[in-house]
Amino acid sequence: MATKLEVVNMALCRMGEGCLSAQDLADLSKKEAAVAAAFYGQAVASVMQRYTWAFALKGELMPVEETEDGKAAIFLPDDFLRMDSVGVLATWLVRGREVVFAECPRVEEVFVSYVSSDVAEEEWPALFTDCVVLSLASYLAGNLAANYELAAQLTATLDQVALPAAISYDAKTTSSDRRNQSVAERFRGSALLKSRLGW
Repeated sequence: MATKLEVVNMALCRMGEGCLSAQDLADLSKKEAAVAAAFYGQAVASVMQRYTWAFALKGELMPVEETEDGKAAIFLPDDFLRMDSVGVLATWLVRGREVVFAECPRVEEVFVSYVSSDVAEEEWPALFTDCVVLSLASYLAGNLAANYELAAQLTATLDQVALPAAISYDAKTTSSDRRNQSVAERFRGSALLKSRLGW
């Protein structure tokens, strides 16, 4: 629903700053553009990690491998941000970019559902976009304007108003059937699954 430039400009407006052009964001010649570019990914990831957003769920069939310390694990992809589920009856924990099992599961591959960082801004729901705008604005207020009071106010608005609203909307509008269908569709697109089934 929004572009990166629009998100950055909305965050700057929250601080009372002027807007940037696409060229400003591309060449980073302005201080505002350089600081926004430096904190943009961090602002997005911080909101993505706060909840299991249905629009960002991704499912993959992943091989069970052995870690350096001899445990069974799944090595998570670079776009992993937050775990949703692991499709095996076993005790596990996330350690960095690994899902480590207490006991080796009796399967070679496990289906994993997780929140992915690889979601274009145009696919974000409006209330999620508002959360990212507030998150980025709070980073910019502290690191660009050294206005720590404004940064604290923006963070409080994010935590107490915007994030609960976005989570509530996501929970109400996304039934478990729709979530499962979304994951199943992405699962069908898995290269590993296609190779296993000979597609």
